[in-house]
Amino acid sequence: MIRIELDDVPLALAEGLTLDALLDMQGVARDAVATAVDGVFVPRSARAGFLLADGARVTLFQPIVGG
Repeated sequence: MIRIELDDVPLALAEGLTLDALLDMQGVARDAVATAVDGVFVPRSARAGFLLADGARVTLFQPIVGG
């Protein structure tokens, strides 16, 4: 069991969970949010292989588009 924070809400999760799986568990549309773990941006293409570690702080935010 690991403990993380998702947008400042503590969660207890099974070990070996990926960022993509966390989004699925929370019912978050993967294409609707951008993600950061411990303040570092994680691109969509990396989420499926990004294992969450104990103590990780996950932040979801709306992607900014345009210029």
